[in-house]
Amino acid sequence: NLDFYPSGTKLIGLDATLPSVSSRLSLELDSKQRGIQLGWAQGDAQRLPFKDGLFDAVVMTKVLCSVEDPSVVLQEISRILKPGGRLGYVEHVAADAGGVLETSQLVMDPLQQSLAGNCHLHRDTDALIRGNSGAGKLFQRIDSQERYQVWQMW
Repeated sequence: NLDFYPSGTKLIGLDATLPSVSSRLSLELDSKQRGIQLGWAQGDAQRLPFKDGLFDAVVMTKVLCSVEDPSVVLQEISRILKPGGRLGYVEHVAADAGGVLETSQLVMDPLQQSLAGNCHLHRDTDALIRGNSGAGKLFQRIDSQERYQVWQMW
């Protein structure tokens, strides 16, 4: 995702299992050449190791599909965001009901969870995020939301 951050950005990459030292060093060098400061934190998205209101923005890529309790993760993100902070995300989501894609997700989901670190193909992350957005909820509003189908992942 480094291509999408402007020079001067400070990033902290968080994961339960950090990349290898050589991978981190390579990413840090690439970041530095782009004018981006990159640091690392090891931790659990359900118990983020950061102070309340610390971040201007949180960006997550394919996180809610694999955590044990995605609602807790959204609560944690809301906690660490400054007032007016932004959440950006890319997630694969449950297909629309009744289609071939939904059937495929449901059939493949148990195997996917065991092979891909608890990744749920049919988790309705769209509804979860929408349900936590609005007046008096975790997130004030949704500015934009795009949904598209990707038939080939690799």
